[in-house]
Amino acid sequence: ALGGAAVVSPVGAATELVKDGTNGFHAVNEQQWHSVLNRLVRDPALRRQIGVNARQTIERGYSLQVWGPRFAKLIEDIVSSGKHIPARIWMSECV
Repeated sequence: ALGGAAVVSPVGAATELVKDGTNGFHAVNEQQWHSVLNRLVRDPALRRQIGVNARQTIERGYSLQVWGPRFAKLIEDIVSSGKHIPARIWMSECV
């Protein structure tokens, strides 16, 4: 969200958020970590572009402007239904 270039281990949510070479980089071993970090240090234009792409990913999919209305609608639907819905169920509907 800060617009920095991320390097992540491709596990869990990182594989959904970080698209290798587009809005960040994946590295699975020491050699890959060294290679991609070295590339980012030596290429300011790449670092900037990856950072811009990363910020756009977060703004388009995870910002308050995106999730606020979804969450508000979910709460409205729950309240208007008059039913008690366990938190674990309605929170899963946010996703």
